[in-house]
Order: sequence, then structure tokens, then C-alpha cells
Amino acid sequence: MKKTKITILADEDGTSHPPLDYDARQESNKTNSYAAASLLPGAGMDFTLVFSVPRGTKAKALVFSLLTYPKDVGKKETVDVRVNF
Repeated sequence: MKKTKITILADEDGTSHPPLDYDARQESNKTNSYAAASLLPGAGMDFTLVFSVPRGTKAKALVFSLLTYPKDVGKKETVDVRVNF
């Protein structure tokens, strides 16, 4: 069973907040592509996620899915990563 790609900021009240935008190097035009720029095995890249949450929200975790793009979209399961705060 294939999992769906996900990026969510979870708060201490159990609410999930999807990102409003992101800033990362892209293979093609950001508005037309989910594909990040290609990386060599073991390499990394910095990126920014932008969230809008109510004042006073206490973030609990960031959950996002890793997947090799674009050739594996819909063909391989994602690997979900959870970063607890």
C-alpha cells in the first residue's frame, strides 16, 4: 500500500497545520513542480517551510515524507520523518 506525501506541523492541542509555502531549489518552475533539485547520495540541502498558526500555538512536531522525485512518484512508498520539539 502506497502512502500519501505529507507535510504537517502538529501542535500540542492535536491540530495539524499544513504549510502555506516552501522555499527549496527546484528541478523546474516551483509553481508547476513538486520535484526538488537532484542531489548526490548522502548529500543534503537546506529548505524553508512557511506555516500560519494561531497566536499562542505550541508546536509539538513536524511530520514530512521523503521520496525520490520525480521518477518514483506514485511508484514507491514514502518514508515519513517526525521531528519532535
